[in-house]
Amino acid sequence: MNLEDAISSWGSSITCIGVRLEDNKLVVCAPYGLNDIFSMTIRHIKKQFTEEKYQEKTKKWKNKWPLLTIIPWNNERE
Repeated sequence: MNLEDAISSWGSSITCIGVRLEDNKLVVCAPYGLNDIFSMTIRHIKKQFTEEKYQEKTKKWKNKWPLLTIIPWNNERE
């Protein structure tokens, strides 16, 4: 498994992002794009994440950032 594969399995689309410096330029790895980040939308990635963990994280994030849009776990994306 490479770094990009690992990033794509993190629990939500907005956490699936990495940035590295290559030849003095920033290279962004965002396998699910950047739209969810800019629209403040939390969307589940079920690869290696449980519903319980997703609920726990999204509840904490929503308390901190009330304008977030949370896509429910049972909303099928994958």
